[in-house]
Amino acid sequence: MKNIEEVKFVVSLTTYGKRIKTVSETINTLINQTIKPIKIILWLDEMEFTSDTIPDDLKKLISNAFEVKFCTNLRSYKKLVPTLSLYPDTTIITVDDDFKYPKNLFSELLAQHVLYPNHIVAGRGRVINIQDEEIQSYSSWKRISLTQPVIAKHAILPIGYSGVLYPAGSLHPDVTNSHLFNTLAPYADDLWFKAMAMLNNTPTIVLASRVMNSLKPIEDTQDIGLYNTHNAQDGNTKQMKAISEHYPDIRAMLNSRNFYTYEYPFNELVDMANAAKVGKHTKDTVHEIIRAAISYEKSDISMALKLMLLAKKVKPLGPMVVRKVKEYNGKLNADKSGNK
Repeated sequence: MKNIEEVKFVVSLTTYGKRIKTVSETINTLINQTIKPIKIILWLDEMEFTSDTIPDDLKKLISNAFEVKFCTNLRSYKKLVPTLSLYPDTTIITVDDDFKYPKNLFSELLAQHVLYPNHIVAGRGRVINIQDEEIQSYSSWKRISLTQPVIAKHAILPIGYSGVLYPAGSLHPDVTNSHLFNTLAPYADDLWFKAMAMLNNTPTIVLASRVMNSLKPIEDTQDIGLYNTHNAQDGNTKQMKAISEHYPDIRAMLNSRNFYTYEYPFNELVDMANAAKVGKHTKDTVHEIIRAAISYEKSDISMALKLMLLAKKVKPLGPMVVRKVKEYNGKLNADKSGNK
């Protein structure tokens, strides 16, 4: 299993209109992440902007790490579709243009990615609301707010503004079919990408809510967003229905009795009070728990220690477990001493 520093990934976003004046604030928070991508790409409509007309503060950020590219106007789909074509075999993280992101966003997404390399990982999500085999109003899709990450094969919709990690091959090939998405979901890229994940049977993980607590909207950008201009008439619900009508397989998944099935990653085990109850389970999965602990070494040493201590209950004399527990305790004590 890879460490998060070993994952090669590209970051992709788009902007439009007056947000071009403030998108540099978003870009700066992406450049200053604790884990660096191969490249950050900002996609602009070739009919709206040129390399000469973009703001000077944006031009100054252009480097080997950050690039501005131009493409046909795919509206919000510019966030991901052009990058999928350029980097079909690379993990891609998408973000929105109207937020300042916490500096550990990439590391948190990647920490789950190395544990579940075939899953989509999102900072935030909603639960798709299906009742009596009918898609309910988008406004009734409840936001997920949990102290631990949660996994669902189909029921979770990743929310794009929170940061979404797409592993290579996680989306159905139709994802780049502009005729289809412009017909079925012209203003609902999140729903289209979710549908493409469902067609590929790709599960979604939503991070613990604490990760996004420091997410900050950029001033004077929230009044012109796609959600505000289109979803006032519940356009998202209509578009999700159009997608499900076009794809019978998606309709079948939405109506499946297993649609609302959830799992919890390994750190959920840490909070179980009675270790005896998980003893047999950890015997079967102790090696995966050890790998999970190692994946957290860089991003969350406290979580790494908790996981390794859980593994130690099953393998109290395991040489790697003993060594890692000692190593993690040493790092935590050093951090505490340094903060005094």
